[in-house]
Amino acid sequence: MASISDFGLKSTDVEEHLPWGGLVRPNVVKQKDNSYFSIIKYKPFRIYEDETLDAGRWSFKRGWVLWNEHQHIKDGESNDYLVICWNPFHSVTNKTINILAEKKVTIPERELAYFEHMVKSFADDFSRISEVELIEYQELLDVLSFSLSLGESKLEMPEVPLYLDALIANDIVFRSTSNNFYINHKKLLAISIHSIMGIKELYPLLKHVSFRHNKRFICFSKQQAVRQLKEYSKLWFPKRKVIREMVLGDMVRTYNGYYSETLLFLVNKENEKKFSDYIISNLKKYGAAFTNESFSLKNVFWSTMPGLFLANIRPPVQGFDNLESLLNCQIKKRKDEKDILEEAMNRKIETPVDVEAYINV
Repeated sequence: MASISDFGLKSTDVEEHLPWGGLVRPNVVKQKDNSYFSIIKYKPFRIYEDETLDAGRWSFKRGWVLWNEHQHIKDGESNDYLVICWNPFHSVTNKTINILAEKKVTIPERELAYFEHMVKSFADDFSRISEVELIEYQELLDVLSFSLSLGESKLEMPEVPLYLDALIANDIVFRSTSNNFYINHKKLLAISIHSIMGIKELYPLLKHVSFRHNKRFICFSKQQAVRQLKEYSKLWFPKRKVIREMVLGDMVRTYNGYYSETLLFLVNKENEKKFSDYIISNLKKYGAAFTNESFSLKNVFWSTMPGLFLANIRPPVQGFDNLESLLNCQIKKRKDEKDILEEAMNRKIETPVDVEAYINV
């Protein structure tokens, strides 16, 4: 394989953290560990609970990772993306075993074709509830560039879209200290969110800054989630079975996995404290539980990169009733539709009084 210097690129420490390899299809990135990812752009949407995607068909399991990415450009537009990543697992007979179908396998030579087909099928299903686009080429690189630099750098589509890790990081200045990370001389502010409430309300307050709102979900099947949670919680309330069951009761749901959520900003040194205080005060106002990262800052940042599923893995398993809970959407419950006349008739009260006795005939 050629050296990155053959493409006019300089080696930095940054590409060692990034798994990005090259575009092997217009909409598929193959990574250095032979995993794949694609990116679907979508419009925020509203649906009813009974309109969600088919959980039976899209039963993601180990080896599948999702990132939901909201990217906002300072005083400009916002876009929402869903990144679907697949890390194929192989059996001792060299069969690919973690495809989205029970008791079915494929062979390594067909993994790329399978993944491309699966992503297009998912996008078709997704288009039933939102306006979607499976992005390609330049737009895909734009998403990766913004993820890495928060708008500080933009890469033009090269003739040979390989070595994306070094290519995208090539013109970005990175510097780090023990608990700080700087991109183009601006300090990275990463806030981990530990509740699912109170984040989208911040969007209108942040229109004058560039930011990312990232959610990552490392998927487990229901069986895998139960096993992982049992192992993780084996020392929880060992002599209090009832309390243990109350705590663990609804943690495993339809979609399960390791979940993390992060808000990311770049701030100038002179505005760092003022901006940080502003964000934190508003998070408290909207009732969000959060951590302003310092010791784990770099690990958290890398985990928000599309395709980088090995960083910042934090149990326990967390469950969601539907896939849309991870997306930028509003899920509504249907109100009971009642026949007002029938309801009034049912409320009629029988009385034993002879009404005619009170009528003067």
